[in-house]
Amino acid sequence: MLHIRKALIACLLISTLTPAISFAQDEKPAIKVIDPDKRVPSANPAALDTEHFEAGVYTGFLSVEDFNTNPLWGFSARYYFNQKLLIEASIATSETERANPEGTLDFNPERDFSYVSISAGYQLLKGRSFWGKKRKFNSGLYALAGVEQVDFADESNTGLLLGISYKTVLTDWLTINLDFKNHIVERNFVGDDKVTQNTEFAIGINTIF
Repeated sequence: MLHIRKALIACLLISTLTPAISFAQDEKPAIKVIDPDKRVPSANPAALDTEHFEAGVYTGFLSVEDFNTNPLWGFSARYYFNQKLLIEASIATSETERANPEGTLDFNPERDFSYVSISAGYQLLKGRSFWGKKRKFNSGLYALAGVEQVDFADESNTGLLLGISYKTVLTDWLTINLDFKNHIVERNFVGDDKVTQNTEFAIGINTIF
């Protein structure tokens, strides 16, 4: 009889303590694992997508042989067949100073050196231009070659244009370019008949559409 009482008391104690133990286990806070976002946002520089036309203005300096270096203003338009090939039309003018061959002659010709040109371009190099540590822009180096009509010193002659153009795409609608061109044209001025080399350096700003 005594053993039965001890067994009942033991069962009663176990049944009483079990909910307390379970409650204590439920009180333990759950551990939450935070997985950091490992995705790194990538910078997407502006580029020519479906736009094929580009038009803008440019200014710089034109060194006319025998007539010193003078300011230049012009307008250009480009059409891109693809990222490699383009065609460009441009028109510009520069007012020159008195020429060395004139000497003491009382001679006053039309001194504006004006040209209208059409040329083709081919992309030689493609890369990126950086402005600071966080800004980068798509860029390209193009070789240009074409023909032009040059009006200067009361003459109108057909010439050859050769050049290099470095272009940077700033936004989806705005570009800038640095151009170096050589205008090769035959000129007859005050009895001096020769093929002249007239070099141009200019910077342009354009919109693409």
